[in-house]
Amino acid sequence: MKPVSLTLLALATLMTGCAMQGGDDDRADQHTQIYQCEGDTSLSVTYFQYGADTDSAMLSYGHDSIPMHQIASGADARYASDDEQLAYIWHTKDDEGELYRENDEGERNVIERDCQGRMKDADR
Repeated sequence: MKPVSLTLLALATLMTGCAMQGGDDDRADQHTQIYQCEGDTSLSVTYFQYGADTDSAMLSYGHDSIPMHQIASGADARYASDDEQLAYIWHTKDDEGELYRENDEGERNVIERDCQGRMKDADR
């Protein structure tokens, strides 16, 4: 495994531990997925589910940790960055994903494509 992937995994594990502090009512089901994207880039996503209707994610890309919330998407899963200025969208179907930004006209600027899930930790 490449050093970048190990660094991303360690960072995701640290962030999920911090996010899990609080009482039992605040606990989320979570799992972390590492993705290998086209061009030998990798990213890590920790998914959180607080209940039947509340899903969120923490995407680790490069040196950035991007908090995200799930948005309507039909059969696929889409997450938008909580900070609307960043305008990141993480779109997944099964174990594949794509990271892009959407401009005001709705045009996509794909940042990472053909991301394949490679490793994930045990569901907690």
